[in-house]
Amino acid sequence: MKKVGRPRKPSAEKKEIISVNLTASLIQKLNHDLSWSQSRSEWIERAIKEKLAIISDAAPAVVDTPTKSLAAALVRREDCPNFVVRAIISQYGWVDDPHFEDLKK
Repeated sequence: MKKVGRPRKPSAEKKEIISVNLTASLIQKLNHDLSWSQSRSEWIERAIKEKLAIISDAAPAVVDTPTKSLAAALVRREDCPNFVVRAIISQYGWVDDPHFEDLKK
């Protein structure tokens, strides 16, 4: 009997089965973009790992950034109200710091 479908490779790490609901159009696009020999599961697993790596790589950078640098970055953001930055700089006593000159205008 001839096997039908994508070939499966044995894995050293035990895997668990999960169920994910995807739209039919997303599944069609994924199937269209994958070659016959590529595994949908492996593609999805790799995408999840890449996304998690980006998140874990970014998190320490923010955690390790000094509060003054974060406050200075908030000054330049349009979606951050001035009162938020003013509260931070007054809490830390940075009211006369040149990084926050824009708030005085």
